[in-house]
Amino acid sequence: MRATIEDNVVHSPYPSIDIPCCSFYEAAQKALFNDPDKMALADGTVEVTRRELFELMQRYAAGFQKHGLEPGDRVCVHVGTSVHNFAAMMACVFAGASIVLAKTALTERELRYQISDSDCTHVLTEPAFAEKTAKAAASLPIKGFFAMGPVEDFINAAAFRDLSEAAFREGFIPDPREHVLVMMYTSGTTGLPKGV
Repeated sequence: MRATIEDNVVHSPYPSIDIPCCSFYEAAQKALFNDPDKMALADGTVEVTRRELFELMQRYAAGFQKHGLEPGDRVCVHVGTSVHNFAAMMACVFAGASIVLAKTALTERELRYQISDSDCTHVLTEPAFAEKTAKAAASLPIKGFFAMGPVEDFINAAAFRDLSEAAFREGFIPDPREHVLVMMYTSGTTGLPKGV
């Protein structure tokens, strides 16, 4: 399939879809509970069904909320690829926050730039990157430091998976169309990286 250009406008060859005007939580719930026992994610160690993923994200979100994460906050996510890291990252969005994706290969200076430039209020990292993350965020107005395991001076977000999903309360988003879900940074090949 090829895109067509009409009046200098590129048109997708794929059919249009209706994007619902709802929170990410509502959209995820609808999508994941369509065939809830189907495998959703696997990382070589952990496998979860769609239902299990949704419940896991609720538990992580309850923990983040318990530790002050709320709508309007921005979380710099500096983690590798795993089922639990994905669930924790998306749980921040369930709680109403926006996430800022920061590749694990970033240097301390590059990470600091992204945290500062995107006005992050919290960080989520792994124990392996905690020292770099703490140094990168030093003297910045960060309200909460979370790690996916026990790290001194960080809240152990991995422990949130033991909470009850019933403790989660969906964060209120006044207008989902105006809410930033995820921010990524360009590579910066023509200057400083830019948030997109």
